[in-house]
Amino acid sequence: DSQDVADHEAKKKANGFETADIAAWKNEKDYSYVSADITAAYDPKVVSCWTRELVWLKKSGVLVVFDKTASTVPPRWLLHGVNEPEIKGQSWSFGQKESQLVGLTLLPKKAAIRKVGPGCLIDGTDFATDKPGEYGVPGAWRIEVSGNGFFLHVLFSLDAGAAAPAAKLVDDGSSVGVEVLGKKVLFKKEGVGRAVTVR
Repeated sequence: DSQDVADHEAKKKANGFETADIAAWKNEKDYSYVSADITAAYDPKVVSCWTRELVWLKKSGVLVVFDKTASTVPPRWLLHGVNEPEIKGQSWSFGQKESQLVGLTLLPKKAAIRKVGPGCLIDGTDFATDKPGEYGVPGAWRIEVSGNGFFLHVLFSLDAGAAAPAAKLVDDGSSVGVEVLGKKVLFKKEGVGRAVTVR
């Protein structure tokens, strides 16, 4: 119900919805990049740092998601979907009739990946899901990845039944990332908003 950006910002701050800061972004010919500090979205007694960096490889339609975390409890990375997901090792997918979203977890290595649902289960308690609105569909299922420190995921939007391209973890000491479809995407392990490398 916001009328303009200023109105939206005022309502966001008045209602305590200030939960993230964009640290950096760029839009290049072959890719788009955004980096955000989302620490404020979490309980400060539990989470001292959570940053997220996204790279969209335009020609291939691949999305790379890199999260850095610091918390007093093991963090969990979540992705909600409508239908029950399938998990095969470090790969998982949400399917529809003609399409699928395939995800590959590269970090943590040998991550504990589980599907949760149907419903909104949080630590064993089932909370009622929102009823779908005119256009919305509630996410009845989710993928939950447990880990510590870094999360690195590669997401592919594919036709139903299509195989995801191979993706390989790259770690050069100060940076970590993925090699996929002839491209290397590298993120700095320290800081947020530093330059991503795509080559």
